[in-house]
Amino acid sequence: MSRHRYVSLIEKLCELSQLSHPAAIMQGGPIEVNDIKFSLIHSEKIDPDLMFIYCDFGAPPPGRESDVYRVLLKQNLFSYKGTGPVFAISPDTERVLLAQYERLDEITPDALLHRLSQLSIQAQSWRKDPFTLEDVVHQTTTQNRASTHPLALQRTNLRST
Repeated sequence: MSRHRYVSLIEKLCELSQLSHPAAIMQGGPIEVNDIKFSLIHSEKIDPDLMFIYCDFGAPPPGRESDVYRVLLKQNLFSYKGTGPVFAISPDTERVLLAQYERLDEITPDALLHRLSQLSIQAQSWRKDPFTLEDVVHQTTTQNRASTHPLALQRTNLRST
């Protein structure tokens, strides 16, 4: 049943986007949205109800790889809520990927196209300046520290009684 949902989703996405090779996409072949490459993967063995989206953010600037990876690891920590998305490095190309999943019973072709478009904008921005995530990480870190500091929790508990 889930394989059928995946096939139907990709076929409708191709119709909507006027892509002519749904079978190649179903096999993980790349598609591009705004010059950003994606792979859409479905594996019955991993989870029959999920489709994985891999967005190619690009290569880190030469000589700054460790700085970029540090920012990405921090971003993973503060944006990960148990379900993703997460940044990774492709073992084949060493390019930065954003990986996430969508439930096949919840995503529509329109919503998938919108999600791919959003991710392409994020990837384009990252390619211009991979350290823009550092600002997001800093804001998230500051907010999380304030809300999880023991005194902040204590104050919150006191206000709620």
